[in-house]
Amino acid sequence: SVSLEKRLEGLELEFGESKHAHGNVEQLLTKMHEKVDQLHKQILEERIAREEHHGSVQEKLGEHHATVGERLDYVEKLMGDSVEAHQEQLAAAHAKLADVHAVHHEQ
Repeated sequence: SVSLEKRLEGLELEFGESKHAHGNVEQLLTKMHEKVDQLHKQILEERIAREEHHGSVQEKLGEHHATVGERLDYVEKLMGDSVEAHQEQLAAAHAKLADVHAVHHEQ
């Protein structure tokens, strides 16, 4: 039979290894918690950056739409002005033609 002294040494050795292993587990858990906290912070920072980017894109789209609307208004006005000018020129040409016809018919 194993002596009491040997058994006690074995228990002390196991207890020491167990205590050491337990310390390693605690260190590992601490490191894991730190890593989770780090990842959580990164996710939060990325979410904030994405929301800021999304806001600036929405703002730029709004500005672009306003610019497109302004350009369209300008083109419509330009075309309307052009149509009015052509109508006036056409009316003036018809009036001159009528005058020429009147003079020609009088002769």
